[in-house]
Amino acid sequence: MKMNDMRDRFVFVHSKRQQAKASFPCAESWYTGANGRNVPHFFGSALNYIGLHRTFRNYRQCQIKKKDLEQDVATLATEKEQLGTETKSLEKRKAELEMGNRWIERTITKTKAANEQLTEENAQLAKNKKLLVEYNSTLKETVVKMIEEYKGLETSKEKALKGGVGS
Repeated sequence: MKMNDMRDRFVFVHSKRQQAKASFPCAESWYTGANGRNVPHFFGSALNYIGLHRTFRNYRQCQIKKKDLEQDVATLATEKEQLGTETKSLEKRKAELEMGNRWIERTITKTKAANEQLTEENAQLAKNKKLLVEYNSTLKETVVKMIEEYKGLETSKEKALKGGVGS
């Protein structure tokens, strides 16, 4: 590539006034000699080409990375919202389960108390049954004796009535 072709590709600023009006700085405006004059055009053009090429390539790579990062941020924001919603629903479910557990614990406590009371009542009923069985056996003997006495009285009444009617 000839030097003139290369110079036509880039913006060259040769004075401070043009440098102030330039849309972006070029390598030639950055490299000035000790006497305040620009470094030779070929050197500045080469630096300008290399620097701008690298700069634009890096800029494009940064833009691609930026888009990827923006997509990642958007994805993470969406996931964060979803996780926030899931967290709220899980916390609500946890509260419901804790309330259910407290109800179950109260029910178990009441059931144990009722069970103890029923056990005591059952033991008392067993004692009462034993006493009733004992009373029943003694009453049975007494009833048998009373029936025998009644039969005896009935027979003696019948004899007395027969004996009184015949006399």
